[in-house]
Amino acid sequence: MLPIVGIVLGVMARRQIAVTHEGGRGLATAALIIGIVGTTVQVIFFIVWLSLFTYGISQAPVFR
Repeated sequence: MLPIVGIVLGVMARRQIAVTHEGGRGLATAALIIGIVGTTVQVIFFIVWLSLFTYGISQAPVFR
């Protein structure tokens, strides 16, 4: 869940830039967007993996 770090740091950077009026707003916005996209992709991947895993478990033969 590494993209969550990008979201957190992007938000922190944008807040600091708003207070101090320094440069770097574009970089902070990019970190925020990449973090959101990365988190979304990871969540979708996990949902697909979990559904395929549960399907595979349900189709496995039961040995008794």
